[in-house]
Amino acid sequence: MKTLPSVSQWLDHFAACVRNRDLRQGRKLFDPKVRAFGTRAEQAGDLADLEEHQWRRVWFNTRGFRFLHETVTQLISDDGSLICVLALWDSEGLNPDDQTFVRRGRCTIALRREASSPLGYVAIHTHFSKNAAGRTLMVQVGRCSKSGTPRLANPPGRGNRKIAGNQNE
Repeated sequence: MKTLPSVSQWLDHFAACVRNRDLRQGRKLFDPKVRAFGTRAEQAGDLADLEEHQWRRVWFNTRGFRFLHETVTQLISDDGSLICVLALWDSEGLNPDDQTFVRRGRCTIALRREASSPLGYVAIHTHFSKNAAGRTLMVQVGRCSKSGTPRLANPPGRGNRKIAGNQNE
């Protein structure tokens, strides 16, 4: 049985697509029927819509996009075919005058195992949102230090959870 790459590899590859403004490689990581919410696209009904209304409006006005791996939480289906990823992200936005500003946020990404994908998974849903001005948001209940650095309620290495197939049991 083929070993799948880690979700961290998927996140790093997607972040590199954003940083390099590589729409073609980014598309390979997504199901064509993806449903999404974004910082610019209120709702995207498929991959073409996501690219046009979110990626093209954001990726070309962003620098240094990265996921904060210490904040990643994974909810994994019993059979491993679906993974829900929760994470914080960080970047710099570019104003029309090329001045930068801090651009941080949070996301939820639903990944489905897919053998034809270069990294073993495709995104079937994403939801990216920016933090409220001046606030650092937590993936789980926690507090921020005065410097704005997140302190996690679930420490690194304890963020992966299996979810049962039947939540009523």
